[in-house]
Amino acid sequence: MNEDNITESINDFLENNDAENETIIRMDDDTELFINNTDEEEEDEENGAGYVMQPPFKKTGNKIKIYALTGLLSIFTIIVIGLFLDKGKTPGPILSGKQRIEMKDVFKLRPSKNPVYWFDSGEDGTVIQVSQKGDIELFNIISKEVKIVASMQDLMKGNNKINLGFELSKDTHYLIIPTFSKTVFRHSKIQNYVVFDCKAKKYLDFKNELNNISNIEFSPSSDKIAYVKNNNMYYLNLKTGKSVQITNDGSKNIFNGISDWVYEEEVLMSSKAFWWSPDGKYLGFIKFNDTNVPEYEIPVYLDNNLDGISYNAWKSIKYPKPGFPNPDVNVYIYDTTKETRKKNNLKKVVYEKDYEFQPDNLVILQVLWATEDSKNLLIRTSNRVQDTARLFSVNIPHEIETESDITKEKGTFIATFLKEDDHDDDGWLTRTESIYFVPPNGYIEIMEDKNGYEHINYYPDIYDEKSMFLTSGEWEVDSISGIDKNNKIIYYISTEEGSMQKHLYKVNLNGQRNIKMTPPVSEIEEQKEIINSFGENLSETGVFSASFSPGFNFYLLNYDGPNIPYQKILSTQDSYDDFHIDLSNNELLEKALSNYDIPKFHRFEIPINDYTVNALAIYPPDFDENSPKKYPVLFHPYGGPNSQMATYNYQFDFDSVLASDPEHPMIVVIVDGRGTALKGRKFRVSVAKQLGKLEAEDQIKAAQYLQKLPYVDEDKFAIWGWSYGGYLTSKVVEANSGVFKVAMAVAPVIDWKFYDTLYTERYMKTLKDNIEGYKQSAINNVEGFKNVDFLLVHGTGDGKIHFQNSALLVSKLTLKGVNNYTVQFYTDNDHSMVFGNAYSQLMNLLTEFLHEHLFKEKKN
Repeated sequence: MNEDNITESINDFLENNDAENETIIRMDDDTELFINNTDEEEEDEENGAGYVMQPPFKKTGNKIKIYALTGLLSIFTIIVIGLFLDKGKTPGPILSGKQRIEMKDVFKLRPSKNPVYWFDSGEDGTVIQVSQKGDIELFNIISKEVKIVASMQDLMKGNNKINLGFELSKDTHYLIIPTFSKTVFRHSKIQNYVVFDCKAKKYLDFKNELNNISNIEFSPSSDKIAYVKNNNMYYLNLKTGKSVQITNDGSKNIFNGISDWVYEEEVLMSSKAFWWSPDGKYLGFIKFNDTNVPEYEIPVYLDNNLDGISYNAWKSIKYPKPGFPNPDVNVYIYDTTKETRKKNNLKKVVYEKDYEFQPDNLVILQVLWATEDSKNLLIRTSNRVQDTARLFSVNIPHEIETESDITKEKGTFIATFLKEDDHDDDGWLTRTESIYFVPPNGYIEIMEDKNGYEHINYYPDIYDEKSMFLTSGEWEVDSISGIDKNNKIIYYISTEEGSMQKHLYKVNLNGQRNIKMTPPVSEIEEQKEIINSFGENLSETGVFSASFSPGFNFYLLNYDGPNIPYQKILSTQDSYDDFHIDLSNNELLEKALSNYDIPKFHRFEIPINDYTVNALAIYPPDFDENSPKKYPVLFHPYGGPNSQMATYNYQFDFDSVLASDPEHPMIVVIVDGRGTALKGRKFRVSVAKQLGKLEAEDQIKAAQYLQKLPYVDEDKFAIWGWSYGGYLTSKVVEANSGVFKVAMAVAPVIDWKFYDTLYTERYMKTLKDNIEGYKQSAINNVEGFKNVDFLLVHGTGDGKIHFQNSALLVSKLTLKGVNNYTVQFYTDNDHSMVFGNAYSQLMNLLTEFLHEHLFKEKKN
């Protein structure tokens, strides 16, 4: 990996600085474990920096020692320090004396996070890990027993390394190991795979059958592998070595079992679009037909050596925009138990008449096997604008003798209508994936109650609309952490303590005994005030997440702030009352922070009319509200529908660096206005059909509220944002309020006609039905741009928010004679700006632009 590639990878990590992205894993509860050591976000396409994981647990006598996983983060931390140091100088101690946070320190001040990979081995509390020797092993946290699944010595016989991850079958018989990986879109890759037989201790010879694979997954029965190759669906029988091609129409327009671009980005949030039945007999998958979806062509100016090419190339993406066709989508089900009856094995799902959405008005939101075998497949669909959802069930007979036993329509399964959900406002369905199977034949759904707050609704019988809400109140359920079917307990994360916090709770399926599980009592007593929050008691405040062992006797608890993050493994059982493992306390991070003058963080609410908005302010380390000193203020919104930025998470990032600058100190403020998440439906959908209007009003009113504070320089307010935040920044400038004097927009939407359908029409409805709303939501009146110093940044290769947006804005500014703006484009860069050192240069550009324009003296 050369220095340019290292820099690109570093920049990528700086851009995607959410802790959940540090190590990406996929865990399928009833099938297998896939450990993937490459970043699934916009990563360096040419070089994935792999690593050999070190065990979080090691048996030594009667004690368990905890080892941090030394992964990409650790490697990159070392590299980052080197790259940001001035070349030619001899670096002194990295952490010496009290110092202010700079960009080079951001990695050093990120917490370590050790993933725990629970594995269902029959003995609860078993995890899978890679030993220091490189062996893949199972380790039980109670018995401390170690079972080697595959030794590094055997794995290396085929000259293969597990630095790109591996997938282990449920019966531990087989391993799938990627040997090559190339990123396609945000969540998709093309990879080559080999299969290792752990019992025979050898690689199976499938020639090149598993090369150029888009998605791959073991069956729950461990004897088959489903995969997508060249947009066709296959499965491989590991016992016979026979590969079966399920579809043969895959092409640039037809996607079988793999998402097209818009579904990957906006609905499934994954490229995988196939699902094994729990017993491994059937495969359900979606076929995407993009034949009628227009192509968007993105120019490519540079070759692999960053040299220009005489005639630029073009990169084409099937990209539906408002007013144009969406992909046609259909669900198919394949029976893998009858390889001799290929013709009849594949069945299309058709929806019960009178309840189906027409093809041009259909979105498939979720496909879920709601069964412990293969009897029932749930399909959740919506109309094109995603304000009405319909739930269907496909009942699959196990013994099919004639077509009439399957359906009245030859060659298909009928999906029976179960229920419909809609609202009488102009809003949208908050979640695309909202349903979770509850054995033996029920499900829970996170949905809005009659008061508009998202809660857990339990349906004991799939075929009965009778249900009961297990939770209630003016707060919302954020996610489901686990469903303990044996004890009939739902574990979930919610905002009961406040919409900026997330705590772990449990509730019985009868709706009784709603119990808060965080923070652990020991942590309430041990918490130190490391992060200055103006005297606020942080001991019982926090953002938590959890993952449970298969038997639900143990769980990994992640504390993500506001104080120093930690990880513990705890037990749900009274018999293990004193059991805990301190997996990560981030003691080194705590020690490192003691060498810095760190900024001060304050979470609060700002009253606006009859509602409040959440806010996070980051103050300079030496801030004193009683001092006569007045500070400039920088707003940094995102503000998109269902998003959230003002939280109690631990964070040191670009905003912290700006607030810490001793020569140019400022207060950085994040405001989550109307439209953002976890404050109820009324607050959330108020922006429907008029994106940008209310969000901009809230940023302006929040700024006017802060202007009245005695330590704020009311004449020095700036605003910046990226993506939707860039759009919101531009809408604030368009409003011409006079509050903000400097604005910086990175990769903004300028007109919603230019963005994709499944996002835009969810919030704006169709262009035909809301043409005036689209006009008002676009940046049209540029008079306000004459009154700010404006910076516009965009990558020419942005496949998400196309460069045409910024090109249009520049044209509008030019036509109206606006001159006080600066434009910076980055050649061939996508939405994350990680190519060719762009991100580092961008951070410098934003910083210098603020220093030059926000801190300039007022003219007399």
